[in-house]
Amino acid sequence: MERYTDRLGKILSDLDYRTVSGLADRIIFALEKKRKQLAERKATIFGIFAAGSIAGLYFVIQSAGAAFSTAGTSQIFPLLFSDFGTVIANFGDYFASLAESLPILPVIGFLALALVLFISLIFAIKNFKKAVKTKLTYASRHS
Repeated sequence: MERYTDRLGKILSDLDYRTVSGLADRIIFALEKKRKQLAERKATIFGIFAAGSIAGLYFVIQSAGAAFSTAGTSQIFPLLFSDFGTVIANFGDYFASLAESLPILPVIGFLALALVLFISLIFAIKNFKKAVKTKLTYASRHS
């Protein structure tokens, strides 16, 4: 967007619209203001998504904890550390038993919400930086 405002400023300065009571400055100021407002709105929306994801992760983690405690994963997984030689000898059967005992839905829910959280945080931070970096040039000269 900065490229367009720079181009617009150059075009307007070439056309000598500056003599009409700062028309070019007001147009560029309006564009910069809209860009800053849009970045602030996006940062807010993505921040809300991130907060919702954090709240959802709390419940998914509780659900996963309950599912892991009732599943046989807690009995099969420690064999990896206690009897490693047997696990290596029968790794196909071991990993099949481990995969069958995993509670799939809480794991999928956790991964999905973690993905939404990270994507929301990335976009929220990107738009927050954009909103902070945007300088309103007309306001600083004519306030």
